[in-house]
Amino acid sequence: MLEYVLNTLVPQFPNLSDIYLHVQINNDDAVAFYERFGFSKAGTIENYYKRITPSSCFIVSKPIGAHATASPTAAATQ
Repeated sequence: MLEYVLNTLVPQFPNLSDIYLHVQINNDDAVAFYERFGFSKAGTIENYYKRITPSSCFIVSKPIGAHATASPTAAATQ
C-alpha cells in the first residue's frame, strides 16, 4: 500500500511537499520499515495515543516532489 501511495497517488498531487506519519515510539520495526522508504524521524508527540502504552509517537516524514530533490539547507530555508 505504501508503494502504491508513493508511486501512484503522490504524482497526482504535485503541490504536496511532504508525507507525515505517526508511529508509536516503541515500534522499532515500523520505524525501520518507513526508513527503508526514505522517511526520517521529524519529532515526537507526547500523549498522542489515549488507550495504549507507551502513549507517545514519532512523527516520521518524507519529502516528495520538488522538495525531495532540494538540498537540506535549501529545504530548511523555504
